[in-house]
Amino acid sequence: MNTLDYKSPLTFADPSTLDWVGHCPEFDAEVTTAAIEAAHMAFTAFRETPARERARLLRRWYELMLENIDDLARIITLGTVSRSMTP
Repeated sequence: MNTLDYKSPLTFADPSTLDWVGHCPEFDAEVTTAAIEAAHMAFTAFRETPARERARLLRRWYELMLENIDDLARIITLGTVSRSMTP
């Protein structure tokens, strides 16, 4: 897997408490386009994957979601966070 170059990360805070939540990279249009092209190439290869293998992968994804349900719930709950300039 290749890594993508990005600008300085965006920092996010919980709007109700202004506590630092986390950060994510800020990509420009060129990097975004490269990521989309890479995803398209990956799908082109993946669509040749047999249905049984796809089902196995989806089942594993489901199991991982259940194993991490508390973290996923927190991420969804904080999905309304606003951008903050301070961590």
